[in-house]
Amino acid sequence: MKKNLSKKQKFDKIPDKIAHALIAFVTCVILVVIAERGTGFLKAEFHEGDIMLKSIYAPFDFKIKGDIDYKVTEAAKKKAMDSVTPVYSIDASAKEAVLNKVNAFFNSLQALKQGENIENNLSGIKETAAPYNIPLPIVSSILDLKGHQEFLAEAIKIIEYILDAGVISASELARLNNDLVMTVTLIDKSKNAERTIAIEELWASSDIRKKADSIPGILRDRKEKSLLIDFINAVLAPNVKYQEEETTLRKQAAAAKIKPTYNMIDVKKNELILNKGERISKGQMEKLDAIEQREPYSLKITAFFGIALLIALFMVLLVLYIEFYEPDLIAGNKELILLASICILMILAAKLIVVSPWPSNLIPVSAASMLIALLLNNRLAIITTCFLSIIIGMISGGRLDIAGVSIAGGMIGIFAVRNVRRRSQLISAGFAAGLANMAYFIGVGLINSLDFNVYMTEAFIGFANGIMAAIIVTGVLPIFETASKTITDISLLEIAD
Repeated sequence: MKKNLSKKQKFDKIPDKIAHALIAFVTCVILVVIAERGTGFLKAEFHEGDIMLKSIYAPFDFKIKGDIDYKVTEAAKKKAMDSVTPVYSIDASAKEAVLNKVNAFFNSLQALKQGENIENNLSGIKETAAPYNIPLPIVSSILDLKGHQEFLAEAIKIIEYILDAGVISASELARLNNDLVMTVTLIDKSKNAERTIAIEELWASSDIRKKADSIPGILRDRKEKSLLIDFINAVLAPNVKYQEEETTLRKQAAAAKIKPTYNMIDVKKNELILNKGERISKGQMEKLDAIEQREPYSLKITAFFGIALLIALFMVLLVLYIEFYEPDLIAGNKELILLASICILMILAAKLIVVSPWPSNLIPVSAASMLIALLLNNRLAIITTCFLSIIIGMISGGRLDIAGVSIAGGMIGIFAVRNVRRRSQLISAGFAAGLANMAYFIGVGLINSLDFNVYMTEAFIGFANGIMAAIIVTGVLPIFETASKTITDISLLEIAD
């Protein structure tokens, strides 16, 4: 009968053991993820202005950016600006003015031709040519033509073709040739178009006779063709204008896109990066960041497994301690979940502080220590504080000073809350933890021969850490009491009152 009862009790405990193992496993995984996230060779624990308690050497050869190489940067900007083609625009009003001039001239010519004795009316020809600045021989030759309208239509067609391509002044074309400009940007606002063309595609008055054969549909009669070219030369006006302001703006925009070129600084393996007791400068911080960014992937993998191994080891030790010395805690799951929650929140808070600009000695480990002591028991709080402190020191980049101050402040916090009956007394416990932190940093400063101002600053930050931990405990203790349905001595006294 007793054997059967014993077997039944063992079987009844199996589900609890599975639950306990699951809680331990999940907690271990979460702690590994939090501790490993973003960590590397330097564990991202340093910030500009921090005081180094150990010397750091370069683990491998690498290069970092130095000062800006202004000479190279300016040369790159100049090259970018020179690559911007000059901007020209087509003046639509110039085309309209030329076409109106041509039509008006032919209307005047038609009126003159309808008069009598046109051959002897030299004064009439001069009066007709004068307003349009067309040479008299050209006017006379046009008057001798039989098909004025055909000639007019051909002239307008060719003028439109040339003006659409763009007519540039001889002086502007000479300037482009002198500057060895091969291409320009041509903007046609009437068509809302922009294109880059070779300067050979633009027309000048001196080019019309040379390029006449390239004009589609030009007259084939040699005499009329020559007259047509002379007439177009006489009436044509430049319609392409240089846009100096737009060109300057585009050059400035091209220069602005050029990123600064930096001088590269070679850092050799085993070169001293930081000396013990030195305050981290901006240049040294850049070297530390460079080491972090160039850290070999294999080193990250080994670091991950190292963190996982250490946390798993501490978890096993904690489980064994609870199994042998705190068996009442494993009667159910509530206490284990409460312990796991406090540990996870503490490691998460530590990680956030480490990656933030705040100093790592603000990590309030004593808050977790006091919570465990109040909600569970003092002995468990002591061993958990030791494990948390080592993990936090590891997260902070293997800083023994952070691990040490966490143990000192946490232990004093545990002892200080041993007989606490009122929440107001938690501030006194935090004050005691702060003094312990303060004493620890002063001792470390004296051992390492740090400057007085340096270690006293660290000491006062440690004191503030203890006060902050007490405030945290005062605020979150009721939440943990309610969530875990745990009654502490403080809540018992409050109920009695």
